[in-house]
Amino acid sequence: MYQKDLENYLKTRVPRAVLLYGEWEFYIEYYGRKIAQLYPQAQVNRAYFGEFQLNECLEWLGQSSLFAKGNLVWLKIDKKLSAKDTQKLLDSLAKNPQSALIIEFYRGAKSQSEYAQDFRQFGANFKHAGLKDLVLEVRFFTPPYGTLLELAQEKIHELQLTIKQEALNLLLEGHNFDLRLVYRDLEKLALVGQSVGLQEVRDLVQGMGAVEVGGFLNALFAKKGVLELWGRLQNEGG
Repeated sequence: MYQKDLENYLKTRVPRAVLLYGEWEFYIEYYGRKIAQLYPQAQVNRAYFGEFQLNECLEWLGQSSLFAKGNLVWLKIDKKLSAKDTQKLLDSLAKNPQSALIIEFYRGAKSQSEYAQDFRQFGANFKHAGLKDLVLEVRFFTPPYGTLLELAQEKIHELQLTIKQEALNLLLEGHNFDLRLVYRDLEKLALVGQSVGLQEVRDLVQGMGAVEVGGFLNALFAKKGVLELWGRLQNEGG
C-alpha cells in the first residue's frame, strides 16, 4: 500500500495494526500521529528504538484499563522484527479487539539497499489471517513540491500563522524541503505573534547564528509566557 491508498482507506476505516516505512521519514511520523489520533480514548504505550521489549509490548496489548478504552502500542524502531515476533504481536492484537498497534520503521544507520531489503521482509511478514485487511503495511516516497506546500500550509493553518508565500518558499528551500525542520521553525515563528515575511525568516531562522538567536529571543521577550515554550522546542531538537 502507498500514501494515496492509505488516505483513501482512512476515509472510511480505522486499522488495527499498521507498519509504516519508506524513503520519506516525514510521512512515517506524520501518519503515525494521524492514525494514533483515531484512538483518542486509548491508553497510549510508547517504546522507541532501544526501549523496545517484546514481552512488555505483549503485556500492553493484553492488559485492561479502568480509565481508557483499549490500548495503543506505538513503536518507533530501526531494526526489523523477526517473523516470529511479528506474529506474536499480531496474535495478541487479534485476541484483544480493543487494542491497536502502530510501528514506525526507520532506516537508521543502514544503507538504502539494506533498509529496502529489511522493509520488504518486514512487510511480507506483517499479515494476519484473522485480522485480514485491518492490518496494513505502507511504503512512502518523497512527494512532489505541490504536496510539500500543502503539508506546510496545513501546519500554518493549525498554528493560525500568517506567512507570505515567498517566506515559506525560502523556509522550505533553506531546509532542503525537510518538513520536520520546517514544522519546528513554523512553531517558533508562531510564538512571535506577528506576520512573517522574508525578513523575519532571514533574521530569525536562516542560519540561527548568534545574531538570529538574539533577535528571536528579543522578539519573544515581548510575548508573555512563550519562553517556556521556546525551551520546550529547543529540547525537542528545534
